Amino acid sequence: MKISILTIGYELLRGATVNTNFSQIAAELNKMGVPPVLELCAGDDPESIKESFLWLLDKSDLVISTGGLGPTSDDITKTVLAECLGIKLYEDSEVRKNLEQFWKARGRKDIPESVFNQSLVPEGAEVIENKHGTAPGIHIQAGKGKKRKDIIMLPGPPHEAIPMLNYFVLPFVKCHLETPIFSKTSIFAGLPESTAEEKVKHLFEDRSDISVAYCASPESLTITVSSTKDKLVASTMLKVRRLLAENLLSGDNKNLQEEIFSILKSRNEKIAVVESCTGGKISAALTDVPGASAIFPGGFVPYGNEWKNKFLKVEAKTLEKFGAVSEECAAEMALNIANIAEVDASISVTGIAGPAGGSTEKPVGLVFIGTCYRGRLEVKRYLFPGLRETIRRRTVATAFNQLRMQIKECNS
Repeated sequence: MKISILTIGYELLRGATVNTNFSQIAAELNKMGVPPVLELCAGDDPESIKESFLWLLDKSDLVISTGGLGPTSDDITKTVLAECLGIKLYEDSEVRKNLEQFWKARGRKDIPESVFNQSLVPEGAEVIENKHGTAPGIHIQAGKGKKRKDIIMLPGPPHEAIPMLNYFVLPFVKCHLETPIFSKTSIFAGLPESTAEEKVKHLFEDRSDISVAYCASPESLTITVSSTKDKLVASTMLKVRRLLAENLLSGDNKNLQEEIFSILKSRNEKIAVVESCTGGKISAALTDVPGASAIFPGGFVPYGNEWKNKFLKVEAKTLEKFGAVSEECAAEMALNIANIAEVDASISVTGIAGPAGGSTEKPVGLVFIGTCYRGRLEVKRYLFPGLRETIRRRTVATAFNQLRMQIKECNS
């Protein structure tokens, strides 16, 4: 099955909104072994939408679109598609009823008439329930047999589109695959994509019956193995996990903060953090995990030297002699926060995320990360490439992974 994705909206073309719908839809399709063959982004004008649909339909079996199904004047996706296919729109009474109930449940008595544009449905289309908003999704089958084409239109807001992807689109794709494709995915930390590939590439060389896909980010590396042979996927992924075992996240953990949470909670231990260049991102990552308070009493974000000295008891002579961005400062912060908070583990980070503030001796990207576990201190120096946000993201991920490896060594 050849699948294409069309995302619609001027806000996407102008860069005002990040196109997360495409990345999430593509990632889920890739897990199923059917990554999209094409992707287009069109503005909210009839000609662009029409040309995009026709071009993608000519090259695909299924086109998934997001955007342009709401109540405003620029929501014209289904109108344009209906004209392309030569079918009419009609008002679906069930959709209208749901819209009325949605507004009344929120205490709204005067419902704008434009809201009911969302109840207009192309003839012969299947309505996809929107459990998180008002605009329903729409599935249209055009043609039959070998000439069959399918279009699935989803609303633009990700909190509406992605749930519909999960409970309608992905099951639809799975049911219509001529040959079922099986896949398994594992997540690894602190592992460059090129290093991983070098270690496992022999498993896939000269093989047409199995494939591997790598997806790298500052936080982790995701490896997906796919094949039409279920047992081959399972056995190959087991080999991949064994070869890269040191970097493998355990269980169902999807990221490093979940890994740290699982490790510390299983040991009934707690962690505190000090962030002098990540601005609270480590704390935010930890608190993204449900139940984080079980292991995380709190963190501290001291950017000024006076706060490092006053609240964290970093020696004034340390700051004067070595500076805030130094191995010595990171060491004192990690040790002192562990003692002050009376926790088993701690993380401290201090660095220069840029774009300004760097020097020949201490360039932008220089970061010192301190981790302390059960009184054992470890401080490492890193020089991260990239712009400010990337440097900060890499710092967060590396700090978690440094602590993970330290705990692993301590308990081995």
